[in-house]
Amino acid sequence: MQVLEDPYDRYRRQFQRIQRELRIAAYPDDEPVELDCDDLTRPTISYQRDHVIAYTGSDNVDFLEAHFDAARVGEARSGTQLMKVNGDAREIVERARAGRGRQSYSLNHLIAVAVGDVNLCPCDEPMLPPSDAFMYPDPSRADPEAGRGVMVDVIDTGLIRTYAEHRHLDGVEALGFRNQLGEGEFVPLDYGHGTFVTGVLRSVAPAVDVRVSRLLRRGGATTEFTLRDELEAVLHRDPPPDIVSLSAGNTSSDGHTMMALEPVVDRLHAAGIVLVAAAGNNGNDVKFFPAAFKNVIGVGATRRGARGRACFSNYGPWVSVYAPGERLVNAFVTEGRYRTVHEGRETCRFRGRREEGWYGNCTCIDTLEQGDITTFPSNLARWSGTSFATPIVAGLIAARLALARRDHPDTTPRQAADWLLRHADRGAGATGPLVEPGQQLVSRCGNDPDCAGDC
Repeated sequence: MQVLEDPYDRYRRQFQRIQRELRIAAYPDDEPVELDCDDLTRPTISYQRDHVIAYTGSDNVDFLEAHFDAARVGEARSGTQLMKVNGDAREIVERARAGRGRQSYSLNHLIAVAVGDVNLCPCDEPMLPPSDAFMYPDPSRADPEAGRGVMVDVIDTGLIRTYAEHRHLDGVEALGFRNQLGEGEFVPLDYGHGTFVTGVLRSVAPAVDVRVSRLLRRGGATTEFTLRDELEAVLHRDPPPDIVSLSAGNTSSDGHTMMALEPVVDRLHAAGIVLVAAAGNNGNDVKFFPAAFKNVIGVGATRRGARGRACFSNYGPWVSVYAPGERLVNAFVTEGRYRTVHEGRETCRFRGRREEGWYGNCTCIDTLEQGDITTFPSNLARWSGTSFATPIVAGLIAARLALARRDHPDTTPRQAADWLLRHADRGAGATGPLVEPGQQLVSRCGNDPDCAGDC
């Protein structure tokens, strides 16, 4: 029987799994991340409890070492240094800021696939698509040359061992080991996330070159500083990518920035690399990083077959563009069984929080019960989230870039991205700038990368 699940219980259940996964990976003696709640026990911020980020200028690192018995961890890069502290990081940051200023120190935030105060993962769980469902986006409807000569790096949970059985993933490069299930193990909630994201990307731009990182393989999560290191590595890859697709993030403790990420995001921008990031699945307008940075293309989600915002999608002026993100069908596991994690629902998870955002038959409502077992004989799943709207946008930028370079070889990824945003649909009923798979990528001025939006 379906129940009216407390949405915050959903978050906590997912958060506890991340704690277990990260503890097993690197922190056997302690829980590596902490969750703060407000007076109503609603989650507010998640962070690494015994580490602090410091700006390296103005002797901030020396101050922490002298007054809080802190120790440096790894190397300082992009003007920030990770520090190990004795005590709760949030309390230490508040005390240190009192002595050095608010811009001197920050928490090492948790970064997870489309994290939020309700959804620490995609908006819903992977489900078996209807027997007559076709892939959406459908790679057979895309230009087979779309994205040719363009490189996209996907930072995600990695690829499943048998990903090459999906024909549209032929030639995709797995960075590091591929994910493999243990004997009799159920498919974890985030296990096929990177494969699904990559499938969506290749469905929009079938010829694009793709490398997939498994940074988020532990419960679909990592920390802000570790993501910083990954983005630093992206800057030094040979060849460097044109585009980075990241379906992960978090809200920040101060609501304005993430200290370790902002400098490296600016360096990516200066290097001509376009970062496309998910706007998050909280159904609110609270800034979600790195999507909310000015030099990032933050992607919200629209409903399947409709122009309106999906109930779960974050929104606001910091969201750059919206793309379909509800009930997409694409590459999933080719082996194993999935056990439903959460209770089924009878109403939209967001209806009570923002009534006007509700609509009938949204993806919050499904027929599965907690513990139900699903297999995927078609090797496809139906899934929803800004996680999956993100690779649609990355794929469209790649397709536009490849097209423009045919006549203008010096076209940059940023020019292609700006062109796509200028030509996004802003018509009646749109929740914001809207792009879709299969949309026209040539304007009346042809492939000129700098053509005006009204051409």
